[in-house]
Amino acid sequence: MASCFATQGFPLDCKTVGGVTAIYLVESTAVSASRLTIVSGSVTNTGSFLSTGKMFYLYAQHTQQADWTEQVKSNPANQSIEVDEKLTFTLFKSDVNKRNEAMNLAGTDVVALVTLNDSTSWLVGSTFVAGAPNPLGLNFEGSYSSGKNFTDKNGWNYTVSGQSTAPAYQVSASLIAALTVAAP
Repeated sequence: MASCFATQGFPLDCKTVGGVTAIYLVESTAVSASRLTIVSGSVTNTGSFLSTGKMFYLYAQHTQQADWTEQVKSNPANQSIEVDEKLTFTLFKSDVNKRNEAMNLAGTDVVALVTLNDSTSWLVGSTFVAGAPNPLGLNFEGSYSSGKNFTDKNGWNYTVSGQSTAPAYQVSASLIAALTVAAP
């Protein structure tokens, strides 16, 4: 069990920029236990951790259009932790392919890799039991809005959310560079 008291302090960080630059989604069953190494809350492999033949799908994001939140909650009575994950993003314009993607993802548990504007990346939607991944899968929702005015957004709003027993794991830049990503 983790330590139950504070273990360190933190100095004031330099200013940083918020926001999400890229989202990679894959079905949760594609995460391979035999290919994933976690050390101190970070994914450390240099190769892919997906099952053979599986790929991530990239959802590139415009500035200030995507958000990832992680809320850690404790239950003192059970001495347990629960983590709520929520990822929201937009794909602009009405498009049959985007609608079909929403329909496909709505019935699938997914795992996400989220790359932030501060150049860090995080594996969201998977916990580890005895060192092996336990992809919990995140629930997916999609909705379309045409907007009313010429300046309103026209596009799909996607939300990926779920609960786990551990926070997201940081992923090394070398792992992101080595990802097998499906061509858009």
